[in-house]
Amino acid sequence: MNRHILFLSIIMATLLGQLKAQEKGTFTISTSPASATVSIDGIPDVTKKTPCTFSQYLCLRYKLRIEKRNYQPLDTIITCNPDTITDYHFTLRSKTGTMQVITMPEGAAVYINDQFVGKTPLNDFPVPCGANAIRLEAAGYGKLEQTYVVDEEKTLQILKDFTKNGTVVNNHFSNPDSHNTSLPTTDPTEDTNTNSQSGFGTIGFFATVGSNGVKGTSCRYGADIAHYLRFFGESNSTSDVSGVGLEGILPLDLEYVAFYIKGGVVSRNYKSKEGVKSNTSFVTLGGGISIKPSPNFQLFGEVEHGMFDEDQDETNKTSWSKTFPKASKTSAWFGLRVAF
Repeated sequence: MNRHILFLSIIMATLLGQLKAQEKGTFTISTSPASATVSIDGIPDVTKKTPCTFSQYLCLRYKLRIEKRNYQPLDTIITCNPDTITDYHFTLRSKTGTMQVITMPEGAAVYINDQFVGKTPLNDFPVPCGANAIRLEAAGYGKLEQTYVVDEEKTLQILKDFTKNGTVVNNHFSNPDSHNTSLPTTDPTEDTNTNSQSGFGTIGFFATVGSNGVKGTSCRYGADIAHYLRFFGESNSTSDVSGVGLEGILPLDLEYVAFYIKGGVVSRNYKSKEGVKSNTSFVTLGGGISIKPSPNFQLFGEVEHGMFDEDQDETNKTSWSKTFPKASKTSAWFGLRVAF
């Protein structure tokens, strides 16, 4: 077993290095104005509204896309730092909408946010999206002051007849806002503190069904620590085989899915052809995929290849081969895991 103890030591040393590389951190994203949609690395399922927090993310560089109606989309890259909360703030630039202003009589001065832009009539005049204070002044007739919210996909229309008493404003496409000069900054129904998908958790318990290479369905069950060190037991009632094992796991965690390779040792008990209780040890290598519909629940499948432990007595290997002459060296398992 010395050779395989060395083998497992190498795996564990690699896992410890991987554990450090897999450190996680938290970052927050805020924008001016708020309520912008944030997506990570182009994954539509990983979206939130600002201000928002992304917790338990691997310490990597992430590509963000920030979008909000009436504002220019923003593509940027941020870095998630280990064991800390990193705050990022971005100011969004308004898109440009259009405005049509018609007055009676013509020639009224038009001001947008107290800046003179021309005289009526104005057609398809560019104006920043969002809230704008618009003022019309007609010499000898008076003025009209109103705040309008301009939308990127709709033309703002203002019609004013200064020759009649009162104010006549036609707003087919945009609604006036007399009291607010800015767009809403928060969505009261938005949960900004919802955590993103976590990783594998610290402790996990799992159960699988599959084959350990001999006739009949096998069951495997056990626990793991941070999904890096796995302890398990297995049983096969059809062939009367049971066993215990230890594995090291090296994962590539991609939030909602993960791939991993694994290696370990399993010791199997059975009754030989001669009716004697026997034990044979195997070294296993394999890999699998884990799908994570929630932070605490995973579905996974894996395959492995088993080889005789060369350090054991030849009698053990011969006994297994005689008892299970058609045993396969390749096995497959499917199951579920609950993590905390």
